[in-house]
Amino acid sequence: MKTPPAMTLKDIATLAGTTKSTVSRVVSGDPRISMATRQRVQRFIQQHGYRPLVLAQALASGRTGAIGVLSGNIGSGFFAEVIRGIDLAAGRSKGHLHISIAHGDEDYFRLLEGLAASRQVDGIVLIDPPLQLFARTRPNPPLPFVLCACRAPRQAPVWKQVDDVTADNAGPMERLVTHLLEQGITDIVHLAGPVNTYDGRQRRRAFELAARRLKVPRWRVLPNHLIQDDGQAVMQTIFRQSRRWPGAFVAFNDSVAFGVLAEIRRQRTPRCPAITGWDNSPAAEMLGLTSVEMPLTALGETAAGLLTARMQATADPARPAQHIRLEAVVHIRASTAAPVCSSRKDPP
Repeated sequence: MKTPPAMTLKDIATLAGTTKSTVSRVVSGDPRISMATRQRVQRFIQQHGYRPLVLAQALASGRTGAIGVLSGNIGSGFFAEVIRGIDLAAGRSKGHLHISIAHGDEDYFRLLEGLAASRQVDGIVLIDPPLQLFARTRPNPPLPFVLCACRAPRQAPVWKQVDDVTADNAGPMERLVTHLLEQGITDIVHLAGPVNTYDGRQRRRAFELAARRLKVPRWRVLPNHLIQDDGQAVMQTIFRQSRRWPGAFVAFNDSVAFGVLAEIRRQRTPRCPAITGWDNSPAAEMLGLTSVEMPLTALGETAAGLLTARMQATADPARPAQHIRLEAVVHIRASTAAPVCSSRKDPP
């Protein structure tokens, strides 16, 4: 038995004895439609299970009810939790997400332009975009944007009206460095994040400032670490080339810290340096990793709230940009315990 074809806008209009434009206005909630006509159209919509296409609604009302989300990475729990926060906020207003994952910087820019031009979303949350974005003009046609875990630099004037939400990097980093010094550790290496990301640059700057201000005797920065493989590669190099380990590694995120731990365990080394992560993923607590708890879900929810407010204020282009910074919490655990993490020479 064949499934009957889905009802169309025209079918509902014929049954209700009205026009397609009237049905469209009923679907979009246009208050100009009389109560009698509205009830008649809605009765036929319910009887026949009519479901309007999102794009058709967008054309009729100028709104889709969808939020675009663009991310350049899904390689850590950070992105999943931020997106969950965006979805929680969108769900409260019965909205939905249109998520795109870019494969590299150029793909990020291409997807952004395509999403802005598609008319399938009402606004876009840009999660941790590559900083090269701000050397470009904003996509056309104009669409409300919010930056999440990023803030446009002052020298990018065309982006100055874009709202943003970030998390504090400076306070937690100084707390970590202070804690390591209190353990008697005098040689610290920061496994910094990607140089083209906001948090990567901010955490590196925060580490360098803390190391200088607190007068760490020996410290250095190794850039461009993001995933577990990066942490493992660092330790492989140390095992192969170095006769002395640093007293501590301050990793850009938990994934990098896990890579350091994994390689140490693979080499079956009885002792290890102090190791800290960032994001406080569930595995960090299980493994006893000192880590910084980011307000990941709150980042997403706040970004969605800023976007909603910006979409409602599209008629006011002079509305000043909102810049919100959320606090982060340092969790001290066994991975930075003094008896385990003192500097030492490699075993023979």
